[in-house]
Amino acid sequence: MVDQLAGVHGIKAARAAVAFADARAESAGESISRLLIHELGFQAPDLQVEVVVKGRRYRSDFGWENGALLGEFDGRSKYKVSEGSGTPEEIVWQEKQREDAIRSDGHRVVRWIWADLDHGRLGRILTNAGVPRHTAGPS
Repeated sequence: MVDQLAGVHGIKAARAAVAFADARAESAGESISRLLIHELGFQAPDLQVEVVVKGRRYRSDFGWENGALLGEFDGRSKYKVSEGSGTPEEIVWQEKQREDAIRSDGHRVVRWIWADLDHGRLGRILTNAGVPRHTAGPS
């Protein structure tokens, strides 16, 4: 569709947005995180990275360094009770066990939430976790 709109005001921005879009982002928080990661000059992460630990498969929102460093955006809905998911305590306990298993295999995990989605906070979190940069970018 954007190819048919040559010369229309804003078409360059629209083309850039379409080129940057990735259907593997599973939530608005993941999409916004990905945009900020890019704007801050960090290396583009792999999305929906799968790791296998002791025969179990786990998936993480973001991955760098061939999965050695994993990133998780945590929205509140992840911890809401839905049919068959268990109590809030069980959901948090399962998430803790999942992350402990991933870390036990040598992977590093960094997490952030909605409140962290500003340039300063997310930049500090990713820098402190050792997320590689492709440019000097703001810190």
